[in-house]
Amino acid sequence: MAYSSTVTVNPMIVGSYAGWCVLITETDAEATSEVEIDLAALGLPEFGRIITQVCHLTSGAGSTVDPVLGNVTNPSTATWQIQNDAAAARVQNVPATGIPYCSLITSMFHRSNVDSGTDNAITSAYYFIKGWPV
Repeated sequence: MAYSSTVTVNPMIVGSYAGWCVLITETDAEATSEVEIDLAALGLPEFGRIITQVCHLTSGAGSTVDPVLGNVTNPSTATWQIQNDAAAARVQNVPATGIPYCSLITSMFHRSNVDSGTDNAITSAYYFIKGWPV
């Protein structure tokens, strides 16, 4: 089968907080599989912070994922990125202050970086909040 991915955005509005969960599902993923998150097309804010990164290898020949999110394709060489510390089957990263981005970044690129195989199913989530709160 061929690689496929879907990106779903779920609003999480509570009181004065505006947030979104960006859910990525991948099938037949391999190490170089990549998903583009087009901020405007998905209704995400042009100024915000990413406060959580989760990546879970649910099945396939791989044993670990090592996710990275950046502002250019092939985010392992990006100048702006969220990168995981240690590969595992399930990864969750919560940066202390969140990772800010602005209107100069119009798309983000996610790679799960599975360690082996071409038949992997992976679910990832990023939590966005609007603005740059302290």
